[in-house]
Amino acid sequence: KAMQIVVSQKPDIVHEYSSSPFLFLRTFLVSLFGNTKRVHTIITYNNKFLSQSFWAIFLNLLNKIIVPSQNYAQNYSQFLNAGKIEVISQGVDMNRFAAAKANRKLFNIPIGKKIILFLGPPEKGKGLFLLLESALKILTRNPNSYFLFVFHRKLYEREYERALEKIKETFYNHKKAFKVIQSLVDVPTLLKSVDIVALPQTIHHGTLIYPQTLLEAMAAKKIIIVSDTKEIREIIKDGKNGFLFENNNSRE
Repeated sequence: KAMQIVVSQKPDIVHEYSSSPFLFLRTFLVSLFGNTKRVHTIITYNNKFLSQSFWAIFLNLLNKIIVPSQNYAQNYSQFLNAGKIEVISQGVDMNRFAAAKANRKLFNIPIGKKIILFLGPPEKGKGLFLLLESALKILTRNPNSYFLFVFHRKLYEREYERALEKIKETFYNHKKAFKVIQSLVDVPTLLKSVDIVALPQTIHHGTLIYPQTLLEAMAAKKIIIVSDTKEIREIIKDGKNGFLFENNNSRE
């Protein structure tokens, strides 16, 4: 359908914004139809040398390539025409978070506890199991802690079952110290209702450069604990607007 629109309408500019580098080929194919300018925004992280060099062959044929971080621009500058690269960071609608109010009753989570939130896909690379490795240590040092896990079950059915089994195993003797929400929720209200947001993802390949939850947690003015990576360090300054821990290190 996208190509049909391009062929019939002959736009001046086509801008492809996608989560998959493969989809950028639609932008590339626009070159077959008139003088349409071609722009592509890369929003996923890919540190594979061969993959970067392969896609660069096609990306160099575009008019502009937009990337969300300085580090990503540096990685691609060895393959792409530097004059075509522009850094534009991801963002969130601040008004949505400014208007949101905490509502723990809505999510049925305890009022007097310190809520630690994990929000995102229950995939291993997102760091859920890393967080679970440290959960009991956190509860021992901070008995008032309460863990809230929020994922969208329908999108990750297989991963969800494995994650739920591991969560129940971890909290076997602490059944009142956690809750799992398996559906979509109003994110601004959710974030306003918690105290700490944990983002322990262990890999970034195939994910957004900056996790959307990170930006949303910042907009909600929450305490953030996040894996230490080059991209994250561009916006999180340890001890100032968040806390960094060594990637893949549950002891920290």
